[in-house]
Amino acid sequence: SEYNQEARKQKQKTYHPKKGTVTLVYYNKYNHSNIYNQKEIQLQVMNQTYPFVFNGQKEGVRFNYHLAHINGLFFVMNDEDFDSIANKVPDSEKMMYRGYTLPNIENTKKLNEALRKHMKQDDNNAFRSNMELYVNMKEFGNITLFIGSFISILFFLTSCSIVYFKWFHNITSDRKEYGALSKLGMTKEEVWKISRWQLCMLFFAPILVGSMHSAVALYTFHNTIFMDGSLRKVGLFILFYIAACIMYFFFAQREYRKHLD
Repeated sequence: SEYNQEARKQKQKTYHPKKGTVTLVYYNKYNHSNIYNQKEIQLQVMNQTYPFVFNGQKEGVRFNYHLAHINGLFFVMNDEDFDSIANKVPDSEKMMYRGYTLPNIENTKKLNEALRKHMKQDDNNAFRSNMELYVNMKEFGNITLFIGSFISILFFLTSCSIVYFKWFHNITSDRKEYGALSKLGMTKEEVWKISRWQLCMLFFAPILVGSMHSAVALYTFHNTIFMDGSLRKVGLFILFYIAACIMYFFFAQREYRKHLD
């Protein structure tokens, strides 16, 4: 059958229903998880009903999915059954499905616009271009990344300011505690090592928790947008954020030590 010919090209599973039976093949389980649950299918074509034994439904067709079911949802039947039905349908009611796979999808914008101009009528939105879907998803992903980056910068400035002022708010009591440790015989370097460890815990604990939350959000974002490069972009921004926090910590703890001494 024509379906099996295309399935072989795409290295997908082929189906060979017996006469009087049909197999439903759908795009994926997210679009059609469980459509039919009966043993017999009543297929209506041109106001005429054709009964078929239902072989079940399978996932994995690689044709583009369409919301109006123009393609992406197939009843695979025996060639004899198909020919007997197709011969009774006038050519004006038939639809020819054509698909093209082109490399470098981002560079096909002009071709896409030219094809749309040559389409006489597209009442059912039969023309579908992955380039348009890709561009829309990319724009949405970039906007989401920009908003997330802006919020992260605000959070970075706010959290660093809060921690910095908290350090200096407690500096009087810290001087007394470190003075008591010095009287016990500890050197300034030993006292400062303890102090730096406490500052490090206070500063990086929220960052560690935030990084765990970001990892979960990053995984969800990548699965939702499902774009090449999105995982790398967000991952790089998180690394830059952590690097900025480390640089700020070394600057802040040096200023804190000057006031502590």
